Order: sequence, then C-alpha cells, then structure tokens
Amino acid sequence: MSEERMVAQNPGGVVAAWVAAAASASVADAYLGRRRSLRYPWPTTVEVIVNSEGGSEQQMVAAAYDVSEGGVGLVCRGVLPIGARILLREADRGDDFPWVSARVVHSVPSAGGYRVGVQFELDKAE
Repeated sequence: MSEERMVAQNPGGVVAAWVAAAASASVADAYLGRRRSLRYPWPTTVEVIVNSEGGSEQQMVAAAYDVSEGGVGLVCRGVLPIGARILLREADRGDDFPWVSARVVHSVPSAGGYRVGVQFELDKAE
C-alpha cells in the first residue's frame, strides 16, 4: 500500500470512536452469542483501498452498515476478495483522517453489489 497514506498510529482508538458513535445512536444487535463483541448499526460511507492482483491499487466507496470492535460490514459495488488486505476510513472526514488496516473475511454477491465482512487488523504495523 502506498507509503504516502496516513495510517492510524492508534487504530484501536479510531475503531473505538466509530463504535462509540454507533452505540450512542443505536442499540446493539442480538447476536452476541455468535460474536466476540457487540455490533451496532453504522450507516456510514467509507473509502476503501485494496491491492489488486499484480500489485495495482483500487480505490472505491462503500456503504458501511454495522461496526464492532472486531470489524465492519460493508456493501460495495466492486469485488473485495476474501483474504484481501485493505485500508479504510470514513469518507466524509477528509484526507487528514487516518486509514485503518483490515482484512476481508466474507464476501457474497448481493442486490446492488457485494456484502462484505471486514476484520480490523489493530495490532499490525504498516
């Protein structure tokens, strides 16, 4: 991924802020028995950068639909292959807002694009 991008020095803090904002506006889902952390609705637009095969980067905009301390659910038009390493950030925060590293763990075709599950990589350095 490009060295010019500002990747969050404290990605856990960025994610915690996303979860806190979502929690203050909604209630958690009822699936805690299946998950390690509570998941909250998070209707937010995010920017995503993924490394494509051959080393080229693809940037896209996706709609987030939920967030937890472990990851985020997205709907996007472009394919995000399972296992792909990505960077993401809130789209409306501007170029000075840091990117958070993540990995695609689920991707299925859906109406209007793909439903994608992303797991944050909070302890990995860029």
